Amino acid sequence: MNVFQLKEILKTEGIAERYYLLDGKGVKEDKICIELVDEEWQVYYSERGKKYSLATYANESDACDEVLLRLRKKCRK
Repeated sequence: MNVFQLKEILKTEGIAERYYLLDGKGVKEDKICIELVDEEWQVYYSERGKKYSLATYANESDACDEVLLRLRKKCRK
């Protein structure tokens, strides 16, 4: 899976965009984020300009899987 496919899945599942940031554009506040940093994919929760629950992945697919898992947990409480 890539970020484009992830975005389509999130739309289909009705997970609001206010919960995530997939393209690095916009405010990283109170969101689950994914970004490519120095050839490494990072997934984290952003709050007050800090990265929490940071996980790093060598490939985009694994990082996207992690974002999807986190968002499903967060939005289905």
